Amino acid sequence: MNEEIQLEDFKICIAILWKKKLLIICVTILALLVGLLFTINEQTVNTYVAKTSIYSVGYGSVQETSSLSNALLSYAEIITSNKVCERAASLLVGKIALNATDIQRMIGVNAINNSVIEIRAISTDPETSIYVTNAVAEAFVREVTSITENDTIQILDAADSCTLNVNGAKDLITKRFFFAMIGFAGISAYIIYTELKSNKIRSVVQCIDKDENEILGIVPCMK
Repeated sequence: MNEEIQLEDFKICIAILWKKKLLIICVTILALLVGLLFTINEQTVNTYVAKTSIYSVGYGSVQETSSLSNALLSYAEIITSNKVCERAASLLVGKIALNATDIQRMIGVNAINNSVIEIRAISTDPETSIYVTNAVAEAFVREVTSITENDTIQILDAADSCTLNVNGAKDLITKRFFFAMIGFAGISAYIIYTELKSNKIRSVVQCIDKDENEILGIVPCMK
């Protein structure tokens, strides 16, 4: 018998998978139920993201403008610093009760290009994300202004709206679907593995050796 895995083996595996489709469906449903069990206490929470942009204003030569752009990228590192976040928290007094640590966990920074950086804040409350990103942007501009003693770095676009960042319900469905897919893939892989390792002969092609010698006959094994 030819022990090498051939195309015929995979054809047979597909046929076996179809034959055992009821088992595969049952295991997949069972895995889905396990996913439901593991996530039954999870709450669906949406998160929202608001963004604002900071840019460097250059009025001089190309060299001066380039220098200001590089300075903006250098100072961008302090956006998530405790000092800037504390200043942002003070700007939010009367609106939202957040401390510097809370704000640090919510914000992120992304360089759009050499002269523009983007500040974003993520929160489960839409208004909070807007307030925080604007407060951090203003706090950063004030901090850099106090350091450089000029106003070359300013707010380009203040956040006035936010967008949905994570859909909690969709995320929960995805987790449960992932369990089902693991069950489906696992049982299918097991069936294919056991079939390929089996010594059972289901077609003449499986008996042809490497030299493709003719087969005179096949003697079945009676159990």
